[in-house]
Amino acid sequence: MSEYVTRAEFERVCTDTKIELTIIKNALVGTDMRDGLVGDVADIKKQIDGLDKTVKDMEDKRIIQEKIDTEFNNKKEIIKYEMGWQLKTTIASLVIANIFSMIIAVM
Repeated sequence: MSEYVTRAEFERVCTDTKIELTIIKNALVGTDMRDGLVGDVADIKKQIDGLDKTVKDMEDKRIIQEKIDTEFNNKKEIIKYEMGWQLKTTIASLVIANIFSMIIAVM
């Protein structure tokens, strides 16, 4: 084996290497620098960002709905309490009026 290469061998290796690098470049970034794997990764990242925003929006809506439900249930309990209190007060007033009626009738 010789320590030296001929010009033809050197040019063949350089040409082969250049062809292989062009193939790799086209696979990674495409012919217009926007396609290939790099473009696919960029598209995937955009879709993931959109999905993240959608998930966050859904989570925000769920939290808001939980707050609304809690507030509604609290107001419902307050109304039930107030209505119960009003009913008890009305019944007590009727009972007292009935007692006074009976006392007056006995006198």
